[in-house]
Amino acid sequence: MNDDLTRTMAGYRAGRRDALLVLHEALTTELRHFFLSGHVPGASTEDLLAETFLHIHRARRTWREPLSVRGWALALARHVRDKRLRAARRASARRRLRGWVSRLWPRLLRPLPGARPRGLQDDVRFPRLTRWVVLIATLVLPGAGICSAQDPAAPNVPHVRAVDRLAREVLESAAALSPTVARLIERLQQSDVIVLVETGALLTANVNGLAHVFAAAPGVRYVRVLLRLPNDRRDLMRVLGHELRHALEVAESPDVRDSASMASFYRRVGVPRAHDNYFETDAAVRTGAMVARELVGKR
Repeated sequence: MNDDLTRTMAGYRAGRRDALLVLHEALTTELRHFFLSGHVPGASTEDLLAETFLHIHRARRTWREPLSVRGWALALARHVRDKRLRAARRASARRRLRGWVSRLWPRLLRPLPGARPRGLQDDVRFPRLTRWVVLIATLVLPGAGICSAQDPAAPNVPHVRAVDRLAREVLESAAALSPTVARLIERLQQSDVIVLVETGALLTANVNGLAHVFAAAPGVRYVRVLLRLPNDRRDLMRVLGHELRHALEVAESPDVRDSASMASFYRRVGVPRAHDNYFETDAAVRTGAMVARELVGKR
């Protein structure tokens, strides 16, 4: 069994994309038991599994024989679990600090005794503690108005999530500046598709973004969206809108559950590009152009 798994991993490292399905079948049970053995606040087991297999896909070229495939995969799963636990602790600390600030805010913003009314153009003297609280709140709570995917108190777990900091900034900016992106996110929120957005290098020339289904479980499918770097921030937002449209096309097609069925789907509904083996849809092209127009003149 271990020899078969080693050969499968070697094939996957060499570029056999179908080997991921074999690895998924061989490792899922053991990884699920690992995640069930320790509670991670605000994260489902299937969510943690999907993120682990995303890490396996991204780190596949770091594996070397005779390293145990199971041990290597468990190390990645432990990294995913520890990262989520750290995020949960940070979210809990932010909630406690928000509660503390909200309770003290009325007292902290009270001017010092004896201070005379001043004009709106003047500074009002506040106690020194007020200035420290405002500074701490600014540093620790930069995204206080945005629900975190790891925050169990969030009313709805977001279906469109960022994997890295730049992707989060692009996602937040695009949702705020482009009504088209905001509508796509809203529609994906009502679907069974979870979109993980990340930024990074792409080896394929003339491709600014990719979207593909990399995992599926009962009631949920996971789509990875990769935005090409280096690229202009506005262009990243345009490509994001384009790829979110592809994610919505997947969401509207329940039969698309892996790379093979996704390739078959786009061969059926897409238009082949002239210079490579990728397929495109008119809806995605129009969406990208619409986002670009919406961003004109906005900062």
